Amino acid sequence: MTQRATSSIRSLRQLRTRTVLLAGAVVVALVYFTSAYYHRNVMAEHASWIPTTPGQASSQAAEEADVRRRSACWEQWFSKGTVCVRPPKQWTEQAKLDLIWTWSNSSLTRQAHDRIDPAKTSSSHSHAEASDFLRYSFRSAQQHMHHGFGRVTLLTPDLPKDKLATQALQACTRSYQDAQGVSRSGQRPCWLATEDRVFEAPQLLHNRQVGCAPGSSASSCSGHWIDQDEPFSSALLAAQAPGLSDVRLLVAPHHVFARPVSASDFWSPLYGATYRFDPEAQVSSAAASPMAGQEALQKPNALLDARFGVRPRRKLLDLPVPVSASILAEMRQIWPDVLKLTPTSQSARFDFGFLAAHYVLERHREALLWSFVVAKHDRDADGLLSAAEAEAVLKELGIDAHKAYAAPQVELPRRGTRSAATVVSNLRRAQMPERLGKESMSSSMDGLAFLTPRSSDAQEGAAAEEAQPPVCRLDRECVKPLLDAVSGSDPPRVSEVLRRVAFQAPMCGDCMLTHLVGQSGEQGLSAFLPAGELDMPAIEVLPLTARFEQADYSLSGSGAARTTRLHGVTQLLARYAHTMVQQQSFVTPAMATLSQARLGLITLEVLESSSLFSFKQQLNASEPLELAAQTEWDWTAYVRAWLSLRFPFAMRFESRTHEL
Repeated sequence: MTQRATSSIRSLRQLRTRTVLLAGAVVVALVYFTSAYYHRNVMAEHASWIPTTPGQASSQAAEEADVRRRSACWEQWFSKGTVCVRPPKQWTEQAKLDLIWTWSNSSLTRQAHDRIDPAKTSSSHSHAEASDFLRYSFRSAQQHMHHGFGRVTLLTPDLPKDKLATQALQACTRSYQDAQGVSRSGQRPCWLATEDRVFEAPQLLHNRQVGCAPGSSASSCSGHWIDQDEPFSSALLAAQAPGLSDVRLLVAPHHVFARPVSASDFWSPLYGATYRFDPEAQVSSAAASPMAGQEALQKPNALLDARFGVRPRRKLLDLPVPVSASILAEMRQIWPDVLKLTPTSQSARFDFGFLAAHYVLERHREALLWSFVVAKHDRDADGLLSAAEAEAVLKELGIDAHKAYAAPQVELPRRGTRSAATVVSNLRRAQMPERLGKESMSSSMDGLAFLTPRSSDAQEGAAAEEAQPPVCRLDRECVKPLLDAVSGSDPPRVSEVLRRVAFQAPMCGDCMLTHLVGQSGEQGLSAFLPAGELDMPAIEVLPLTARFEQADYSLSGSGAARTTRLHGVTQLLARYAHTMVQQQSFVTPAMATLSQARLGLITLEVLESSSLFSFKQQLNASEPLELAAQTEWDWTAYVRAWLSLRFPFAMRFESRTHEL
């Protein structure tokens, strides 16, 4: 072998060695960064504005400056409807929207109960409830969820471990220890793999872990709510589950994500929680006989009537709904006996989602009227509206107190808040995920979320320029106490004035809101807001009373902490901000029979306009038991086949099993 050949071989060996070393380094780097990315602490993404590394630690002065800038941005948002030039990275302490599913293996629960109490044996085996719709709900979420979402949690019932006698029953459960160190078994889908080397699988929580935790709503750690998936108890437990974002999205196994969505389609700091209503279904008042299908709405509607006055309220669609844990804690102070889990709870007759959604809507309306009547015009904070203060209120409502009364005719305001381009621009400037859903929305930034204002778009505005009838008239009875005060009568109490227009005669309050929204211009709510130099005791919420007659809305409360009224009002409005999407009921199709199921699925395929839909069969109670069971099985098989074609790909944390 020549010297040249030897040299060539040596060079090739060196090149091969370097190539192998370089490739090894690249592989190690890829493994490291992949692990760091997928194993990152998701809970850290929920974090607040607090720096996480010493290099990011800021001085107290810098933190105070950041708080002032955030406060100024909120004030600009509510006064002008625009995002500030240098928006904060975190508008609230919540950065991500966590999701929580509630689910139970009804057949597993039933078999366990059969061993405990034979008298409770179910005579009908529910194939639909024992199906794997949860699997397809998860698959649809994984396929269509995009930016802004955080942790995924599955909340299931549980039973004491010693009650599950057979190994077969234990195969689809998860063992854990409760707060007292007692070994328990919680239900688990057999196909769910709770550990993965790369992705973070959904975390499992069980009813006892949530309901028996310190500060929970349970009166005792006993009752059907522990081992059953009941509508009220499951929603209440999911709303208070620890370790999740304050606002979390409650999802049921029959809810399906049909189009790409971001967290802003359900909640964002600027626009608040998004509620989806049926525009054709209104809940009758508590005095009327409940309509079919509204029995579970009667009690929550009666509570809302007592606290916020009698008024028609729309029914929520059976779709994912955002719920705030902090607002739930607030509601518990008003209705402690209602929002409590007891051993004898009749939870199937109480719609918690309806109560939570309309509570937010009513609180926002109350905060706007309180801001205008009390925070803005009770300048001396004595709890009374003097003649001068009453005259100022009337003047802003378009009423001359010194002339014969002429009821102001309020027109539909012209606004630019509902424009899709405006919403996208605001979310983008605020560094929040853009809405991906195509449904049109109404916003509490227009005062009343059910109000649909005229568009400020030039072309649409020109087309609608024809004379339109007024939407309301502010009758003299609405403002009689103010007129009497200007005429020399005793000054009315601010609480009495507010209760009158907000709750006793709600049409008066709605008309005032519509007028003041128009006075605020195309954006913002400036006509409602107090002057920046006025201050008041720091408050977090308005009166927490079960009846509006008991509420004191004056500013005479004692407290060392003071804040500007403008800051206090904007914090209230941010707390109860919300948007509404009104969708037709075809997104929650009636599927009592197989033929109805086919028609409903065809409609969903043709009218692909919704980001969400849900499947829930309502069987005819008058059918013979055998026929109902067969109908239910046929329906489940058909819908399940349709879902398997639409979402065919297994998730990484989905094990290969044909079991539930």
